[in-house]
Amino acid sequence: KSLDIQYRLLPTVSGQSPLHYFDGATMRSYQNPPKAWETVYCHRRPMPQSCAKYRGYDKNTVNYSIDDFEVRMSSLGEGAGR
Repeated sequence: KSLDIQYRLLPTVSGQSPLHYFDGATMRSYQNPPKAWETVYCHRRPMPQSCAKYRGYDKNTVNYSIDDFEVRMSSLGEGAGR
């Protein structure tokens, strides 16, 4: 896989690696693209199979009950986790 990525990278003007500023936050933005990108992608014809399977509301999908979750104060102190 990493070899595929190297073949697709375009050289930079400076000659430095194009991945010099590619960090975890950048990778995360590619893993979870904005809703607008998903909308554009899913309007392709034919519609990608992933859009038909994982997008939108499916009344046959079992949802978790609120009783399955526990909410409590942080043990790290006031304001932690916010």
